[in-house]
Amino acid sequence: MDSTRETYSSFDGNLRDKFLLPLLDGAVKYDRVAGYLSSSILALADEVYEMVDGKIRIVCNDDLKPEDVLTAYASKVKADLFDYFQQFPDIKVTKKKLEQLKRFQKLLEDDRLENRVVGSNDGLGFIHAKMGVVTKSDGSQIWHRGFLRES
Repeated sequence: MDSTRETYSSFDGNLRDKFLLPLLDGAVKYDRVAGYLSSSILALADEVYEMVDGKIRIVCNDDLKPEDVLTAYASKVKADLFDYFQQFPDIKVTKKKLEQLKRFQKLLEDDRLENRVVGSNDGLGFIHAKMGVVTKSDGSQIWHRGFLRES
């Protein structure tokens, strides 16, 4: 990532490789407004978030999938996900999805991911912006905004 460059575009190539990975290299904290949050998105970003040597804090909308909400509850009580989902027969979870949910649960249980949900009834409206602040080990901060789907 060019430290003097002010804009990046998908026309430049893969934003994940050209922007996000270099941005998070050496990060000790990542604060993010994501709009939407789901375990499937987190599974895709798993290696990216592993680069952050500290807390990842995400604010998102209340448009959450039931299995993601249940996984968050399961992480609080350290429940086995397979057993936990047996209590909810209406929610169908494939083996692949269960693996994604386990990664989500691990981020929560390891206290690496902190998530805040903003409800559409909270008077703040529906969040769709994408922005973040990356804190480096020397205390410097870099912020970004835009519609980077990989972030």
